Amino acid sequence: LAKDREPRELLFGEGEESGVVPCEKPAGKGGEVGMVKPDETEGKTAKDDKEKEKRKTFDPDSEFFRNWDIFTTLLLVFTAVVTPFEVAFLETDISITSSLMLFLINRFVDLGFIVDIGFTFFLPYVNAQGNLEKDLRHIAQHYARGWLVIDVMSILPFDTLTALSGDADGPLAKLKSVRIIRLLRLMKLLRVLRGMRIFSRLEARIEINYAMLSLQQFIVGLIMIAHWMACTF
Repeated sequence: LAKDREPRELLFGEGEESGVVPCEKPAGKGGEVGMVKPDETEGKTAKDDKEKEKRKTFDPDSEFFRNWDIFTTLLLVFTAVVTPFEVAFLETDISITSSLMLFLINRFVDLGFIVDIGFTFFLPYVNAQGNLEKDLRHIAQHYARGWLVIDVMSILPFDTLTALSGDADGPLAKLKSVRIIRLLRLMKLLRVLRGMRIFSRLEARIEINYAMLSLQQFIVGLIMIAHWMACTF
């Protein structure tokens, strides 16, 4: 018995101090016994999970997403300034070159917001516990319960319907006569609400003087309201 015990002690060590767990290999030559280190296996698994997590979601603090936020802000400014003026004073007639150019620019803006909706499904958010939620299913549920409906309503193609109803004998001529479609185009202004999310990400990235930020928001809001009221009346 002493002879049998000695090689096992040399191989595994006494007790659990060695940190090595014996693991029997499948029946093979000489009945050899393999060894597995659990710390190494767990560390490798955690690292693989972290890499998969990185591939699944976007980093809101990455250089790409910072540039994307700037691009989205420019689209929001265009929408807030041009849409009320277009609805109040311009006719959508794609047979006219200038109107066609504006129509194509609007479609490019719509495409940008559609892509932004897709990105939002992969953008982590801060959950109720204050942690960054990176599970795609939870991100989709959070977005669906919050901003998704507003974002989808803001990209509905009312401009395209207006262009198709340009003919006086067209199927949508009656709707155009009561300016319903034209008024529905103002739903694009719902996109401006995205600015709240962009500002929240900016606040998390950089130090901001909140007094100055509030003053700037008030001035910009006042100018936008004045512009919209002028287009209305």
